[in-house]
Amino acid sequence: MILLFKIYVFKKKDLVLNGHYLSVFLFFFNYFLCFLFLRVWFGGSKLSHTKEKNDFRLALRFGIEYLKLFFIF
Repeated sequence: MILLFKIYVFKKKDLVLNGHYLSVFLFFFNYFLCFLFLRVWFGGSKLSHTKEKNDFRLALRFGIEYLKLFFIF
């Protein structure tokens, strides 16, 4: 979805600035949704504190990989 939106924005020169801010917002929103998905997938608040830290690190790594894909396209 973001890739299609970027293609549309870069073809419309007058929307590049507004599109940039919107794509950044969509990126952080998607990162937040991925983090929530991983928290629910791994059990959320039922986990011990150490396990939650590991899940947070996993979500952070997943987010970094997503960042790499975001900037490649």
